[in-house]
Amino acid sequence: MQNPYTRLLQQVQARYHGNLKRRFDLQGGNPFIIYLVRPLSLYLTPIFILLRMSANQATWTGFALGLLACVSLGTGLTPFLKLGAWLYLLNALFDHVDGNIARYYGKTNHYGKFLDGSAGVIVASVLYLGIGMGVYRQCQNGHVCGFETLCVEPAYFLLAGGLASIARLANLYMQLRYRYAVVDAHQADASSERDEKGKDATTEDQDTVTAVQIHERTRLGRITWRAVQRAVGLAQWVFRVIQVPALILAAYTDTLAVYLLYCTMHALVIFVWEYARILHHGRKSLNVFRPY
Repeated sequence: MQNPYTRLLQQVQARYHGNLKRRFDLQGGNPFIIYLVRPLSLYLTPIFILLRMSANQATWTGFALGLLACVSLGTGLTPFLKLGAWLYLLNALFDHVDGNIARYYGKTNHYGKFLDGSAGVIVASVLYLGIGMGVYRQCQNGHVCGFETLCVEPAYFLLAGGLASIARLANLYMQLRYRYAVVDAHQADASSERDEKGKDATTEDQDTVTAVQIHERTRLGRITWRAVQRAVGLAQWVFRVIQVPALILAAYTDTLAVYLLYCTMHALVIFVWEYARILHHGRKSLNVFRPY
């Protein structure tokens, strides 16, 4: 006769493998998620089900662990740096446990997805500030990854952490505004026909040549646009794969400064790329007259 844990584990695994979520994980192609985080989350989930924890409670628990990770990393002390890195890994695990619990109870909903997503964004943004503070304090102690030249101005690391956090939040806000604008434009286009004023405005907008439009004018521009798109996509995939393992490695090898600079450059590049991409797509999808 099976014990309760084994029985629950089989049910949790069955609900995951029979769900679209598994297909999304495989399409993402992130080996860190596919082969480590997701399997561990499946084995942890029955424990929290036995404790009668709901999916939202798991989300809040992961959120608290993520904030504790940021605080620990912000101390700049070696033992707390290691603790913060492992707490952030636990945060990543709980990011999947809550979904497993929701699928087990058959209570997946948009509110849970919103709660999970917003908590993840807050932790990921505060993480950069925490690392920046930790490296700043390491600089004050005169040692950062063996390269004292990086500590000429410790405040630069605080600035790097702040820029990464702002870029992360600004990118999210920009995408949300774009999605809202697309829905609004579709509603306006479906509810009313374009009048002469709308046509004039459309013509005027289409005559405006931006840097993003150049890729459509020449073959070289199209090739360049696609090459940049693939390069940025590859950079995003690499960052998702190594983000947590690299943080743990940096905490144990005293290279948080290098990790912070990498995260900052990645966040800024992705923000610029997403803005350019939205400008390109928005010029077509949002060029709809909106009556007031």
